[in-house]
Amino acid sequence: MTTAILTVTSDYTTLPLYFGTPSDYTGMNIDDGDTSYSYQHTSYYPNQLWNFSTMPASTAIASLTIYCKAKYITEAPSYQANISGLVRDFSTSLTSDYTLLSCTLTTNPSTALPWTTAGINGHTYGVILVGGPISVIRTSYIYLSVDYTPVPKPRSYGVIIA
Repeated sequence: MTTAILTVTSDYTTLPLYFGTPSDYTGMNIDDGDTSYSYQHTSYYPNQLWNFSTMPASTAIASLTIYCKAKYITEAPSYQANISGLVRDFSTSLTSDYTLLSCTLTTNPSTALPWTTAGINGHTYGVILVGGPISVIRTSYIYLSVDYTPVPKPRSYGVIIA
């Protein structure tokens, strides 16, 4: 089994995202606390989605995990992983300190079938703030971890010329 780490390559969300420094998606690939982050609040657009680097070719994918480091500034009722609009709970609750949240999926939520390389590459990934009073959330870091079996490399056999 091999693990691929996929990182943010661009914003997908069409409405404005609010960033610290740097003031674009590149800060989402850096685990640096409160230096780079994006934030969202329920009174605007509570959904952040990003495009990620592509998954290498594989014969079987065991799981995809979304990792997200986030905290609330004003308490949030629910903060969840978002896979192209399909919402899943994180394994850990959001707090007022940065916490590494994770959500592991062994099947594609769009199809309920095992993940494929095309399925992973075909989604956007991110987070969504769900319901409740006006809340402010900061996301400082997000990446995907995919456990998979790579496509075997073809064997080359030497040719003996007599």
